[in-house]
Amino acid sequence: MKNEIEKMNGVVSVTYISPEKAWENFQETYYKEGEVLVDGFKDDRL
Repeated sequence: MKNEIEKMNGVVSVTYISPEKAWENFQETYYKEGEVLVDGFKDDRL
């Protein structure tokens, strides 16, 4: 899939981010000080 995406016009690079790392990044970006709010989304992850 990475190779197919890299072939698309306008794509400069492709970086894989695991679901776990994406969840961690999401929490750090949107819920820095509200861990209780994050708990509401924990079952929505893939």
